[in-house]
Amino acid sequence: MIFLLSSKNIIIIDVILIISYYLFFSGLPRKTMLTGIASFSILFLILGYYGKIHERFQHEFESVGQTEASNGIHYVTVGEAFNRDKFGQNCYFNGTAFRAYQLRIFKEMLQQDNIALQGYGLNTSSIKIEQKGLEHNVYHSNNGEAVPYNKMNFHNQYAEVFADLGFIGFAIVIAMLFINLKNGLSDKYFIHIAFAILMISVFLTESFLWRQRGVVFFTLFYCLFNDVLPPGFKKNQYEKSTDNGRSRLSGLPPV
Repeated sequence: MIFLLSSKNIIIIDVILIISYYLFFSGLPRKTMLTGIASFSILFLILGYYGKIHERFQHEFESVGQTEASNGIHYVTVGEAFNRDKFGQNCYFNGTAFRAYQLRIFKEMLQQDNIALQGYGLNTSSIKIEQKGLEHNVYHSNNGEAVPYNKMNFHNQYAEVFADLGFIGFAIVIAMLFINLKNGLSDKYFIHIAFAILMISVFLTESFLWRQRGVVFFTLFYCLFNDVLPPGFKKNQYEKSTDNGRSRLSGLPPV
């Protein structure tokens, strides 16, 4: 299901997590562990050369900074996205260049408006993004894009929450991510660690919490992994239930 997202960021992080699991968490014999890593590596290489995954990676590096003579499309570089003042109708942003442009206009917003503390307000930054698109002439859609560039969100949860909610909201999100990762590492529970790392990573490339499915997913698993029960409560409950079970089996009243 993760591969079906066709997200380069998630694919890379997922590969790293799978390898980390076999290296540090699986408890497999060394020979079996190396065989598993080699098998996964071969599988990922095969997947990387076929289908949508290959296209997604190739799309980021192909003809960047060049203009195709056949259709006149100019592929914007990351440097141009950060520094160029005006973009034409023939300019096309791949995923990396577009996110660079979004960070550039986020920086301009911080410099021009007093939003450091409280932000623009929830979902209000989208208005400023549209205005910036008109200012830099990126309001057009290109190369099959269904949505004009200036109507797309930041595609970065950290920038999104800072622009909308200011430093206070940003600090809350960072604290939640830190606590999530800390608890996963403390418990040495790999699924929790994987969830924590994936959330930190996906927030870099998607406005995950600004979509219903994203906030429901994050809230559900965050609450499941980070309960607020007192230390030792679960252990005591487990021991109590075990004692009760033994008492019932032996015919004695539970303790």
